Amino acid sequence: RVRVADADAAAQRLAAELGAGEEGWCSTDPDLVLLCIPPGKVRLVMGQVIRLFPTSTISDVSSVKTEPERHAETLDCLSRFVGGHPMAGRERSGAVAAQADLFDARPWAICPSSATEPGRVALVEQLARDCGADPLLIDASSHDRAVALVSHLPQVVASALAGQLSDADA
Repeated sequence: RVRVADADAAAQRLAAELGAGEEGWCSTDPDLVLLCIPPGKVRLVMGQVIRLFPTSTISDVSSVKTEPERHAETLDCLSRFVGGHPMAGRERSGAVAAQADLFDARPWAICPSSATEPGRVALVEQLARDCGADPLLIDASSHDRAVALVSHLPQVVASALAGQLSDADA
């Protein structure tokens, strides 16, 4: 069973209507809570999740991994946190932009810490496989260095270039 909880009630309802899962939080600890939120919100939501579900495995899909790992350590849930980052995406977001084959044959970076319990890592690896992705174990720092070079840096360059065009003659 999959549950979908979103701070935006309309987004939560739409995701449920499109078949992503049932609306709202579980009444008991789920096996896995997947945080699909902007990196800047991970610490806040992770804090809420560890209080709501004291035994659940927690993962995320943020494009950076060292920061969520530090949050898990600070919040004393590092043994049950498994950082994750599916290396697939689109220019659009939300349930309306979903594609069934989005993760097919794509790498899904899985970044456990040395404190992460192995069974929890296996659970996130299975999630990646269930989504059609290929799990790839990598430490958080190596992940962040690689993604900075192949994704974040090109985005910054493209944005800077586009910014120079704003005053250009049409």
